[in-house]
Parts: sequence; structure tokens; C-alpha cells
Amino acid sequence: MTNTTFKLLCEKCDIALKGPANSERSSIFTCDSCGLADTCEAFVAEASERVEYESKVLIQQQINKTFKARKSFKVTQQLSIPKKTFRVKFSSDPLGGLK
Repeated sequence: MTNTTFKLLCEKCDIALKGPANSERSSIFTCDSCGLADTCEAFVAEASERVEYESKVLIQQQINKTFKARKSFKVTQQLSIPKKTFRVKFSSDPLGGLK
């Protein structure tokens, strides 16, 4: 399996969060522009939550696209995933195809 490294960016400012090079879970990372700050552990947990959320959105979009293209299926109700906001994002798309 290939390991890929991503930088975590401040969602608001679109710049990389800064923290110690040899960080620990309790290390503080900050955005130099807006002052957003939290522990490495908190930001990693939020980034993981974002991947899970965006995976659900991507799957839902693919399901909707598939059923829309099939005339033999009649969709009577679409599931919607509530919109969530996050403080951090990835420097590139870890899933491919996300907005």
C-alpha cells in the first residue's frame, strides 16, 4: 500500500496549519492568518470525520446519478446528508472527486 502525505489547511484561510515538526497528540497547531488553534489530536480527529462525511456525500452522489440514469428505477425519496462545516481541509483530495 502506498502512503500519501497531506497537509491540513485552515478551511477559512486556505493556508497550512503550523505546529512543531516532531508533534505529539497534545501539540498545538495554529493558522497564522486567523489564529485558529487546537491540538494535533483534535485536528486529526476532525480531518478523519471530514473524510468519512465526504465519502458519504460522494457515495450518495453516485447512487443518485446511477438511479437517475436508469429508467427502470423509480426514485420516490432521496436521502439527504445534512451539510456539515469543518475547520480544516486537506491540501489535496484524499478520495479523488470531492469538491
